[in-house]
Amino acid sequence: MSKLGSLLAPKDVFCPVAAGTTMRTYQLFSPGVYRLARRDVAFYSIMIAAAGSFGSIVVRTGTRRMLWAQPSSFTGSFVLDCFSEEGLIVEAHMEAQPFLTISWREPDDRLV
Repeated sequence: MSKLGSLLAPKDVFCPVAAGTTMRTYQLFSPGVYRLARRDVAFYSIMIAAAGSFGSIVVRTGTRRMLWAQPSSFTGSFVLDCFSEEGLIVEAHMEAQPFLTISWREPDDRLV
């Protein structure tokens, strides 16, 4: 794998489902590329609590199709409620510490 490819390889994180719902939430506090899910999901929202200095945020599907991007981060809450095939990947390319909260819905056999 090339040096650039290894930098963009997502780090897998585990996000448990909230009790009694199919909603999942992950709070991101470090720059990098994170895979939040591996199956089809509904990407619900992203909240940026603190602006990053000279940084960008990109949300992609598991197939790397771009769902949402902000080339220069600023605070706000953005509700998208869109389909994401084969997973959900968040890229936070920032010099400062990001404060992001990402929410999505994922099927769960116990609830569906």
